[in-house]
Amino acid sequence: MCTVRRLALSFLIAAAAALTAAPTPASAAMALRYQATLIGLPLANVSAVLDPRSTFRITSDLETAGIVDLFSPWRHHASAAGRLSADGAGIAGVRYRGDSVRRSEETYAQLLFEPTLTTVEAVKLAPKALSENRQVPPPLRNGTVDPLTAFYILAERLDRGRGCDGPIAVFDGRYRYDLLMSAGPDALSCHIAYRQVAGFSKSKEPYVDASKATPGLIRYVRLADGFPPVPQRLEVPTRFGSVVVALADWSIEAPTVTTSQ
Repeated sequence: MCTVRRLALSFLIAAAAALTAAPTPASAAMALRYQATLIGLPLANVSAVLDPRSTFRITSDLETAGIVDLFSPWRHHASAAGRLSADGAGIAGVRYRGDSVRRSEETYAQLLFEPTLTTVEAVKLAPKALSENRQVPPPLRNGTVDPLTAFYILAERLDRGRGCDGPIAVFDGRYRYDLLMSAGPDALSCHIAYRQVAGFSKSKEPYVDASKATPGLIRYVRLADGFPPVPQRLEVPTRFGSVVVALADWSIEAPTVTTSQ
């Protein structure tokens, strides 16, 4: 179940990054709340608050829910702070931090992403990952983005009418994988496939079945003027059934007004 959570719920956390793809009201932010289910059973809840500007910051908090939380509790906090390229059409650099607690075991990763170089600034992996020597070699880290920024890239493609097509290389400090995007049934949806690259246990077959033959589907929606489309619903096939991540609630937060004395 860990890989299912990491993929599907990383999608959920990362989806908020889409809001940085276009100019927004000065200092305005959008708050999103998602719910994830596995074959209809509660899997997790996620809340995210985004502050999109020419430099952006995204923070999110995730916790498992229902029977999953009873047998395999997981808490995850993630943040990405970055800057857009001069033309506003891409990412110039991002610093990402992810902290997890699973069954009282703490892990974290802090990464610096630049256009052609990814630097691991700090990392604490689970003992099992270290014992199996599943660390991702440096050459495979370069040219990647974090899970949050991956969905910024997808939103930027859709917002500019460029479609879904093209892979996105992702590294989260532990796992290296590719997201393979292809056109969905309409202009704001994409089929999404998942390909493991490095960092995974070789002794287990993948939990996630979102391959080119049986891809998942992500749908975006436009919620407010001045904001690009944001993820509305994600469906990912797994060995245990479909994981569905759906937008439950959202709001635009008013700019904070400060007064000088």
